[in-house]
Amino acid sequence: MNVRKIFAALMAALICTAIIACKPEPEPVIPDDDKEQTDETPDKEEPGKEEEEPKDPIAALELDGYAIFFVDRTSWGATHIYGWNSADGSVTNGWPGNAVTGSVDINEVTYKYVDMGKARENKTMKLIFNCNSSQNTQDGYEVTMNRHYFFKITDDSAEEVDPYFSEEAGEAFTLSATSASFESLPTGGKSLTLSAKDYDWTIDFAGNDWLVMIDENGEKVTSGKKSNKAQYLTLYAAPNGLKTKREGKFTLSSSDKSQNIEFTVTQAAAKAPLLSQWVFRDNKNTYSVSWPYMQVIGATDGSAGQITVVRGEANANTPFVCKVVGNNPNVSTMVEGDYWLYTFDASVAAGSVVAFNATMAGDKKAPKYFIVEYLDGGVWKSTEEDLLTAEEDASVKYTYKLSGEVSTGSPDTYQYTTVMQTCRFENATDKVQIRCRAVGDITCDGSTQDINATSNSACSLPDFGFTASDVQLYPDVEITQTKKVLILGNSFHYYFNPMFMLREIAWSQGIDLKITAHVKGSQSFEKHLQLSNSLEAVRKGGYDFAIIQDQSKNPARLADDPAGYAKVRENCVELANMIRQYSPECDVILDLTWAYPNSDNTYGGYGSYDNFDQLLYNGVMDMAVAAGCRVAPVGMAFAQSRKEHSNWSLYFSGDGLHPTRTSAFLEACVEYVTMFGLEFKTPDVNCNVAADRAKYMRSLAESIVFDNPETVNPK
Repeated sequence: MNVRKIFAALMAALICTAIIACKPEPEPVIPDDDKEQTDETPDKEEPGKEEEEPKDPIAALELDGYAIFFVDRTSWGATHIYGWNSADGSVTNGWPGNAVTGSVDINEVTYKYVDMGKARENKTMKLIFNCNSSQNTQDGYEVTMNRHYFFKITDDSAEEVDPYFSEEAGEAFTLSATSASFESLPTGGKSLTLSAKDYDWTIDFAGNDWLVMIDENGEKVTSGKKSNKAQYLTLYAAPNGLKTKREGKFTLSSSDKSQNIEFTVTQAAAKAPLLSQWVFRDNKNTYSVSWPYMQVIGATDGSAGQITVVRGEANANTPFVCKVVGNNPNVSTMVEGDYWLYTFDASVAAGSVVAFNATMAGDKKAPKYFIVEYLDGGVWKSTEEDLLTAEEDASVKYTYKLSGEVSTGSPDTYQYTTVMQTCRFENATDKVQIRCRAVGDITCDGSTQDINATSNSACSLPDFGFTASDVQLYPDVEITQTKKVLILGNSFHYYFNPMFMLREIAWSQGIDLKITAHVKGSQSFEKHLQLSNSLEAVRKGGYDFAIIQDQSKNPARLADDPAGYAKVRENCVELANMIRQYSPECDVILDLTWAYPNSDNTYGGYGSYDNFDQLLYNGVMDMAVAAGCRVAPVGMAFAQSRKEHSNWSLYFSGDGLHPTRTSAFLEACVEYVTMFGLEFKTPDVNCNVAADRAKYMRSLAESIVFDNPETVNPK
């Protein structure tokens, strides 16, 4: 016999004997006569030792088909998914699509999901995540429904993710970084990875309440549990409202304090305030975290201005509910005594004047009345001569009131309030504070305020006009006259807010304008004659001037079809007469607006700038003569600017229709010169427009008005 074979056999026998000796005694096996017994027959496992299959959370959902799962990181909260393609149109239900079916936790992260059903299997579609009035993207994300899809969505994007991937935690207690730096107006957070395999943990921010930590589910955290998986956190800083750099820190520690990680944070200084502006349409990433988690909104122009909300003393123990809905910062549960607070790290001398301009809105159950106050010498003061008396309670004095109507996605569902106040400081201060305080216990729908009401109770700073709020230090000039002005218009009067500019222009020329305005997108004179805010503004009376502007195509329609659109003329006459009824000496000025290309270069359907301009001119002159109005020739100034500076954009790039900041300034300049018939004098006024363009626009406004008296004063 081969010696090697004998040795191998002996070794195999010894190994088998050793294995058998180490194993527990098996239970007797009853032979199965129908099957050959082999050495591969597995030994039976001990009771309780069998590993359980991990439960599949998706299998438990009993879906009808494939589903779209998504981690919702939007500010508005997605409630639907709309799916479409060019061949079929809507693949899901019609807009807003299919509602969220439910939610499920996968790998410790919460996913919303929409069951697309058997009917949509293998269908290709583009997805739009939305909540009806807000949406993730216009173009959509293409999928073919032959599997489940997993996304993480934000207000602006969607990213497909693997829900089952998690990085393993390291053996040591570590954080992926120990320092971070932020701009004064942060547009994002610092992503951090924590390994805490053996320790529960806590965070001590050491009084640095301008820092907040958010977990994967979008929840604010100050502690957590140990995990074999890496934990993903994001550190955010509130906007720095100071003109100086700030530094902070936090300590992340194991619960037994045996492990400590020191983390340092620096943040750049804000630029000098006053002018400070807030634009909510294009700058949501600067406040989408700081508002709901820290209740602060930095001036979106990067200046040292901040908006917060503050409880009155009687309500101090009840927290606010702050959200960003669409683009709009909302605060629910605000009641009498609570207030919006604007704070500026700015020094002003005694006698200084600060202009406060804002757009405000409120739901049906929000407080109806507010007073604008400024802190002067330790005392909250208001502009007494501007105060009004609440119709329900004569003891309630207020600066402005809310309508209770806010946009729900339709242009016809809101009436927002324009607030324009002048704050004259008798005392010098190193910090300017202005507040809008709720007065009286009445809600917009006439009921009594309830601090626990979270439904339909939000006050908001609406995404409106590209300058939702504007606060600035006015120049020290001699004021020679004060005039009361009414403005009724539409989106041509709120894109970049020429109303705010008109007030600033007039002040620089020594004229204090007390402006009451109601502007609402797409509104015609016919609609203004029905809007409660417009009618109330007219009935307030006592105006020296009124600037009124019809829907942008109505004058052209009238000129193109005088018989078919005779109502346009009649509505203008009715509105002008109503204004004079309550303000007999009022100089009513009708805006001649501008021809525009539209985004598709159809020029309002009239074929060219020249044809559209001529129709607008003819229609406005017809209306002005019938109503006895003067005319502000804004459209003529636009036409001249197009000829002389064709490379200057007068039209908002998003639609080829509305004004830009520069052309809104031109609009305000023409209105000013039309009102007063005066040339501009120093100091030069630019309204945050480039100096060379502002100079041209001021000169152009003068020449257009002074060279066309027959237009300004039609007979």
